[in-house]
Order: sequence, then structure tokens, then C-alpha cells
Amino acid sequence: MKSPRPHSDFRIAIGFVVFLVMMTLAMVLAAPFVLHRELEPVDVSAMRSELFDLNLSYNNALHASEDWFRGEGNVLLLGEQARQLLHRTNVFLARPGVAEVLPDNAAPLQEVARLLRVRLQEATSPADRTLTSAGASRVADAITMRSAPYLRYVSEAFHRLGAVAAQERNRINKTRDAVQWLSGLLLVIMALAATILMLQRRRLQRTGNSLQTTAQELSDAHRIARIGSFRWDFVRDQVQWSDRLADIFGLEPGGRMTGAEFEALVHPEDLAKVRDSERRATQRAAESGRPAQREISYRLRRPDGRIVDVHSISEITSDGENRPVFMTSTVRDVTEEMARRRALAESERNLVEAQRIAGLGSFRRIVQTGQVIWSHEMYRMLGLEPGTVPPPVEEIIHADDLPQLKADLHALSSNGGPPGGRVPTSIRCRMLHRDGSLRFVHGAAEMSYDDHGQPIMLTGTLRDMTTEVAQQEAITRAAEEARRANAAKSDFLAVMSHELRTPMNGVLGMLSVLSDTPLSAEQRTQLAIARSSAEALLAILNDILDMSKIEAGRMELEKAPFDLPLLIEAVVALYMPQAQAKGLILRHEIGPRVPPWVEGDPGRLRQILLNLISNAVKFTAEGHVTLSVALAEGGAGDPVRLVFRVRDTGMGIPAERQPLVFERFNQLDATYNRKFGGTGLGLAISRNLTEMMGGTIRFSSTYGEGTEFVIEMAFPLAQPEAPETAAASVTARPLDILVAEDNATNQIVVRTMLERLGHRVSIVDNGRKAVLAADQRAYDIVLMDISMPEMDGLEATRRIRAGTGPSRAVPILALTAHAGPAEGERCREAGLDGLLSKPIRRQALEEALDRHAAQSPATPAAPAFSLDDLRAEFSDEELFGLIEVALSDLARHADTLTDPQAPDADVTRACHSVAGLARTFGAQALGATASALEQSLRAEGPAAHRPALLSLHADLMTVMQALRHLNTTGG
Repeated sequence: MKSPRPHSDFRIAIGFVVFLVMMTLAMVLAAPFVLHRELEPVDVSAMRSELFDLNLSYNNALHASEDWFRGEGNVLLLGEQARQLLHRTNVFLARPGVAEVLPDNAAPLQEVARLLRVRLQEATSPADRTLTSAGASRVADAITMRSAPYLRYVSEAFHRLGAVAAQERNRINKTRDAVQWLSGLLLVIMALAATILMLQRRRLQRTGNSLQTTAQELSDAHRIARIGSFRWDFVRDQVQWSDRLADIFGLEPGGRMTGAEFEALVHPEDLAKVRDSERRATQRAAESGRPAQREISYRLRRPDGRIVDVHSISEITSDGENRPVFMTSTVRDVTEEMARRRALAESERNLVEAQRIAGLGSFRRIVQTGQVIWSHEMYRMLGLEPGTVPPPVEEIIHADDLPQLKADLHALSSNGGPPGGRVPTSIRCRMLHRDGSLRFVHGAAEMSYDDHGQPIMLTGTLRDMTTEVAQQEAITRAAEEARRANAAKSDFLAVMSHELRTPMNGVLGMLSVLSDTPLSAEQRTQLAIARSSAEALLAILNDILDMSKIEAGRMELEKAPFDLPLLIEAVVALYMPQAQAKGLILRHEIGPRVPPWVEGDPGRLRQILLNLISNAVKFTAEGHVTLSVALAEGGAGDPVRLVFRVRDTGMGIPAERQPLVFERFNQLDATYNRKFGGTGLGLAISRNLTEMMGGTIRFSSTYGEGTEFVIEMAFPLAQPEAPETAAASVTARPLDILVAEDNATNQIVVRTMLERLGHRVSIVDNGRKAVLAADQRAYDIVLMDISMPEMDGLEATRRIRAGTGPSRAVPILALTAHAGPAEGERCREAGLDGLLSKPIRRQALEEALDRHAAQSPATPAAPAFSLDDLRAEFSDEELFGLIEVALSDLARHADTLTDPQAPDADVTRACHSVAGLARTFGAQALGATASALEQSLRAEGPAAHRPALLSLHADLMTVMQALRHLNTTGG
């Protein structure tokens, strides 16, 4: 029996089918693993992308290194590019399979990474990760010295990766074809394997998406980095570019053009440079037989006219005849980067120029490394060569200034500072120039601190102040010379004061003594003329000394309450005889709201008004002179602002002379000088006194018609003074007085005055004798001349006070002709109790003795009035005329005081006039009583004060009787 072949065939067929199914299943099962190999081209593409980025990073680092060696680089940029290159190299080498795929197992890249890592570690500061200058040079050298081998290796790696990618892509394609052929033969098997194939298809889609994402990321990276590419086929004369390049060049995406059209986009100024770089790269490619690289930066002009800076890396191949065949280039838009570089360079140039113009140098010192960086102006300031290593501070700072500078800088670094903040300090020192000269520098510095308060960097600026210091020293020397000259002038005036006042003291003293002797009428007239001349000379001397005090700023103003209307009347009364003698009307006007009592310096106000009235009377031939005072507009309140006016109908001041009115030693012309006399200081003194009292003075004048002077100043309001009783001498007995005086004339004057006052006098002629006399005998008072031979009065006083003699504690009064403002202070410091100014007045001498006498007075009261002040201003003839006018006015007022029918206003005005006239003639007690009664009458009226009016009348009659007697006897 035959075995059934069909069954056997079926079994064979079934086996074959099973075999095919198994093979199909095996293929299906193997397909994922086979298709998994399709990922390798993706990995190779990513590897090529990273290799491209690595190459770009190397080009950036190489460009930064070349800039560094050209002196145009920045240490921070070089460090950043070097670290970026090291990072990208390490990332690339870390990819799986890199060593197996790349030539030489990637050893050149590993060597570059190793060398760069070592150089960076050696050159980087651990504190702030910045490169030192020397370290930067080593890093740059490591990059540039490997550039040629590195670029060749990268080019070979690109070719190797391209070949690997192509092989893998072919193998995948063949495998895919085989699977599709088997699937076509075995539809049933494919149906059974559909599910598995669908799963694999999804995986393939994910892989494709990954590949597309990778391509998109690469495109985005190029877009963000503004990197494009183009290919130039020289044989076909055709240039094609990527979409990114189209954006940079302003071209249409996907377009093409000829080489000439493409070159036309290059900026004309850079075209020769671009062509030369292509020519040299082509020559290198022809010589080596391999593609050559070209790297260049240039400008191009887009079709829209905008200029763009680009940086291009190209690979050029050439034929055997040194002709270019093909060029592939990557182009990066560096417009913003170049603009920043140009702006930085321009800023640095501007800074250098500004520092040069201002003479301002700057410096920086990195605390951790000790590195010092100077600006160009710092080198110029010290005469050093720019770019050299700055010398230590010990070599450039003056030895005397070095300790303080070091202490200031040490304080900034040793004590810490505000975290993340700054602490400033100032610098003032002398620096040594290379030529040996000194430079005075002023500046400022500040220390910056990290987040922990540790010092990081000291930054500062210094300015050469040598010229300014020299100018200031010259100004100081000039000021010192002026001060010495002013002091010399003051000393000269003090000496001249003494030299002039000493003989004047003798003249006036002897004239005063002579006036107390019996004289004939002719002799008395001659004596009056001599005394008037001496008083005029003394007035000139006082004007000069007053001006010297004002110029020295040592004029002191009094502050006391005074009766303003009374002062006005007294000023007018003094010049009334002169005005009447010339036939002038001299009057005064007091405004209705002018306060009767104000506070100020009545003596200086009187001096100002007397100067103005004197000039007005002097220069007015006919008409009138008026002194008025009124309240200034808007001047009510406390203080009150008053306006004084002195108007005359005199000759006036010519217009060309008016600007000189207030000048010193100035009068209208020589003719007026000869006719009217005077020093020409009166108006200058009046202006200075007015300004010192816070007022203003001005004038207006019409030549031939008259002049008006206007003074405006403010006075605080004051209360009336209490009535004063008549002063009386308190000297109850003859005093033993020691007089130290070297001038024989002054000895006679003082002796005569003291003996007529009933005192006993001892005279010595120098300070040494005065000390001996005071040590041997007890005196009641010592009168001490300040300027004497052998020993001056100040030293003599000190020795008397320091001694043990019986006169060591008695009052010592200075006799001095010095007009210096410091004289009184010097006398007090030496131990003197008072000061009598020469020429000595009898009344002043008597008052000084009364103040310092040891016992109460028992002598008769002093005279009811004193004419010493009037005699200083008027001759005897003028004085007698003034007395006659005053007696006439006082008689009229006396009748009003006793008339019960007189109006209240007349009685009050009579008291006011009596007060003014009494004080004019030195009857101070009578004047005070009349002034106080005037205030009471204004408040309560005459009816309540009849007894006081009768008492005032009696006192007035006594004074009038004494004046009549004086005027009748001429004495």
C-alpha cells in the first residue's frame, strides 16, 4: 500500500507554509529591531548638528582669541567663549558611539578639551571666575594653536558622519523593501501580522515626528542665532540659499542667482577683502587636494538698502587648475554685536578723551588677585608708558602721605562692608612724577562688596590739582601779603595817631590852661583863633582815624535808647549860629508819626547828620537848609523805618562830579578845597556808617539849584529813659596820683589839670621808673602812658600788678594817643582799669578820677552845664553867638512854663525844646528832667503837673543865669 503523497506533500506544504509563516513571524518580530536601526540616522543627524554647533562655538572662541591678541578683545568675552567651547566639546564627546563613529576615535577633540580645561583651571580666579590677563593669553593661545588641525578634523568628521548616515539609510531602505516583498507574497501572513505592523507603523510615525521635530529645532536654532547657509556652484555659476539666509540678505526664500549677482550684495568697501579670502582658500584647497575653510566678517547691502554685518564660515573645493568648484557657507548676522562693539569702542575713546581733557585718571584694583588696572590718563599723569604694569603705591605716593592713604584703604577692606553695597572715601595726596616733580591729586574711591560683605574691587578716580594748588598758594600768599600790608597800615595809623595826638594834647591842654588865666580881650580873641585851629586839626585827624576803623571792620556801634526829636533839634542848634551869620534859614521838620524814642547809636547818627548839615551850610550862599525826618512809606511797626532828608538851595553838584561824591578825599575841585577846606572824608564816613547801621544813603542834585541827601534806616522802638540827676564829682579829698608820661608838654598839661583839681602829682618819664615808684609808695591812682622808652605802659602795668608794692591794686588808667580798635582789649589784658584818649579833656579826666576814686565825694557839685563839646565844634565867638540865641529861646519857653493860660500843646512843646537845648549845652540833669516831664504832660496834661513845671522853671532860670554870666564875662 502506497503512502498518500498528497498528505505527505500537504505536510511538506504545511511545513513549508509553517516555515514561511515562521519566517514571516520572525521577520515581523525582527522588524521592530530592524526598524529600530532607523533611529541611527536620526542620532547621526543630531550628532552632525551638535558637531556644527561645536564648530561654531570654536569659531567664536577663535575670533575672541584673535581679538585678544590684537589688543581689541575683552577678557570677560574670551572667558565666556572658551568655557562655552569646553562645554560643547564635553557634551558632544558624551554622546554614545561618538568615539566609534568619528575618525581617530575622537582623540583630537578629547585633546582639545583636555588642554582647554587645564588652561582655564590655571587662568581662572576661584573667587569671581574671571580670567587674569596672563591666563587669558594662555587660553587664547590654546585655542589658536589648535585651530588648523581642529578645523581639518571637524571637516573630516562631517564627511564621516555623512557617509555613516548614508549607509544606514540604504540598509534601512533595503530592509523595508524586503519586508514589503514578503508581505506582498504572504498576504494572509501579512493579514495575521497586520496588528503587529500597525504597531510598528505607529512607532515609525513617532520616529518620523521626532526627526521632523529635530529638523524644526535645528531650523529654529538657526533662526534664533540668525544663521543661514548658501551653496555656490562655480561650474554652473549658480548660488542657492536657505530660508534663514534669505531673511539675513533680504532675498526671496528658495531663490537662486548668479555669482556676480550674489557678489553685488557685498558692500563695495569689503568686496576686495571677500574676494581675496576666497582666492587664498581656493589656493589652499588646490594645494592640499581637500576642501579648505575660509572665515571672514564683512558687510553686505540688502536690496532694501540696509547695511548688515555678517560673519561667514565657508568650505571651498577647487580643481587641479586652482579654480573654485563648489563653496558651502554658513552666515551669521552679527549686526547688533558689531554695533555694540563699535559703541563700546567709541565709548572707550570718549572716556579716554574726556579724562584727558579733565585731567582725570581712573583705576581699578581687584582685591582677590591684587591686579591693578589704570586708565590712559593715569599713565600720562605720572609720565609713565601706557600699558606697562602700574608700580606699587610705595613708589608713586609721597612718603609723608603714604601712611594716611594706606590707613584709609585698609579701613575699607579690613572691616567689611554692606552686603552687595559700596563704601566711598576721598583721596588727597601727593604723587611722584617720573621726572621727579610732585603732583597734587584729589579724588575719590569706593570699595564694592559681595553678598557676604567681603571686598571685591576698589574703583577710583584721581584729578591732577597741581595747577589749582599752585594758584591757591599764590592767592594765599597774596592774601597774607595784603593782611600784612593792612596790619602795617593799621600800625602806621596807630603810630601816626600817637605822634599827632601827643603834640595836639600839648597844644589843646596848654590852650585850656591858658584860658583859665586873666587875659585881655585881644589875647582872648587870639586864644580862640588858636584853639579853633587846633580843634579843626583834631577833627581832620579824627576823620582819618574813623575811616581807618571802618576799613578794618572794627568800628563798633552803640545800642542804646535815645530821644530822636531832641537829637534832631540839637544838631540844628549847633549850626544855627553859622547859618544865621551867612543869612541862611536853618530849620528842621519832624513828621507827625515819628516816634520820640528809638534804639540805636545816637552818636553815629548825630555824626552823619552833622556831616550833611555842615556841608549844606558850607556850600549854600543864600536860601535855606532843611533837616527833616518822616516815617517811610510802609515803614510803620517795630522796628520803624525812617527817612532823613537834608535839603539845601546851594550851588549843587556838577553832573560829572556826582559819581565821586562818596569817594574818600574827594571834593568838588581844587577851588572848593581852597575856599571851604576839609578832608573830603565826611561823606565817605557818612555812607559807611549808614550802611553799618543797616541803612541806605542817596542824593540828587541840580547844579546851581541845590542838593538833597536822603538816608533811610530802621530803628527799634524804645521807652523813655528815667530822669537823671545832676552829676557831681565824688572826689572828696585830694588824691595822690602817679603820672607816667615821657612827653614834657603832656607832663605840664596833666600836672596843671590835676593840680587845679586839687590833687597831688608825681611824674616819671618811663615805665621802669613807674614800676619803682609804685613799689615804694602807695598812690590813689596811676595814670600810665602806653608808649614810653625803656619800658612801655602795658609791661609796666603787668609788673606793678605782679609785684608786692603798696600800689599793686590801685586803679591804673591808660593815657594813649593810639586810635587802633584793639587798644582797649590790650589794655584790659595788661591789667589797666580804664583808658583816657589824648588829647586829654579836663572833663573826661575829672570823670575818670571820680569813677575810680576810693572814697565818696565831699566836694561841691560839678557845674550845671559843660561847654566842652561845643568848644570842640565852635570858636569862642561862634559859641557866644549860639548862647545868645539859646537864651532868647529859653526865655520864651520859661514864660510858657509859668503861664497857666498857655495851651497844653505849647507847654508840652516848651518842655521838649528845653530838654533839647539843655543837653546841647551839657546841662544833662535839666535836660533829663524836662524830657521826663514832657512824657508825663503828653499822657496827663499840664494841670496835673503844675508843681513840676514850677520846679523845672526854677532850674531853667539857674542855668540861664550861669549862661548869661559866662557870656558876659567871656569866660
